[in-house]
Amino acid sequence: MESSRQSRNDESHKVVSAPNIMEFRKPGQDDPNTLLGDRFLCRGGGALLVGPTGIGKSSLQMQMAISFALGRECFGIQPREKLRSLIVQAENDDGDMAEMRDGVIEGMDLSDEDLEWLGGWWEPVQAFHETGLRGESLVRDLLMPLCDHHAPDLLWIDPALSYLDGEPNSAKEVGEFLRSQLNPLAITQSCGVILVAHTAKPPRVQQSNWKAGDNAYSTLGSVEWANWARGVITLNNVGSHSVFRLSAPKRGKRLGWEREDGEKTTSRMIAHSEKGICWRDVSEEEWQRMLEENRGKAGAKSQYDPAEILACLSEPLEPRDWQNTAMANTGISRASFQRFRKDFLDAGKVVKEGKKYRVVSQSKSHETET
Repeated sequence: MESSRQSRNDESHKVVSAPNIMEFRKPGQDDPNTLLGDRFLCRGGGALLVGPTGIGKSSLQMQMAISFALGRECFGIQPREKLRSLIVQAENDDGDMAEMRDGVIEGMDLSDEDLEWLGGWWEPVQAFHETGLRGESLVRDLLMPLCDHHAPDLLWIDPALSYLDGEPNSAKEVGEFLRSQLNPLAITQSCGVILVAHTAKPPRVQQSNWKAGDNAYSTLGSVEWANWARGVITLNNVGSHSVFRLSAPKRGKRLGWEREDGEKTTSRMIAHSEKGICWRDVSEEEWQRMLEENRGKAGAKSQYDPAEILACLSEPLEPRDWQNTAMANTGISRASFQRFRKDFLDAGKVVKEGKKYRVVSQSKSHETET
């Protein structure tokens, strides 16, 4: 027995060792593997940019890519240095891409020097339109050769479902695409992969019981999408056609976002710009003014439907964000909202977890499932 075991060890057993955890070193501020934020996204990792269809995710992607190419922050997302982006997308033709590019250039008021850099020898933002390849063939026959040629720091894939060779709700097939195909690419090419995806709208009963961080799972299909991503950024409706909430429900604290009063946060308001096809920041003062104007147009009510106020808490929110969403959607005043908030708490319809409120499900069976 001893000799046969020794023989197997000698002939076929491969010795594999793992490092002692005390050998690991905490990265410094100048960690070359960092791409965005405080290690929000690093080389070899992936992230999600998720939002409803038709609101401008592709133009936001373009604005981020151009900003990062210039070494500038974009809505509080700070690149470590000037980053080269490669965008592989399936939904916008050349004319669409040109309009978004020019809209961002106009909206950001870029200088001649900026434009010279963007069009110069370094080619910091490249884009490729592909509609035929999926899955393994996409990675092998297109992404790998493109990355070999352009050496991007960030590889954007828009939209993710156009390139999945399988069912989006299949953990096995999604995991194969993300972990067995894209991960090796990201590691080999030393880049970060950002998937742009459409929001999945869950049933209200499910949505109302979301807990802090659950908004990271807003991508269409399997939870593998969000489990794979190192960081998640979402665009959320707040009852306006032009203003949206930009949230970072996964690893968002690593972006270092702060409110105007210095309070830490993982969400901020952004809006479609009136100048060009691009996005702009919305100050808290402007947002409050918009809420008051919307309330004035709607007219004050003597009574409000509690269900409408609860519906504004479709995801875990800080009290100020819940209040602002309710004001935008229903025209309720601050004082009336605070009365509803207290009543909901007293009745056990909402709970406060940390700094955020969430709706308590009234379905015992659903509570058991979650």
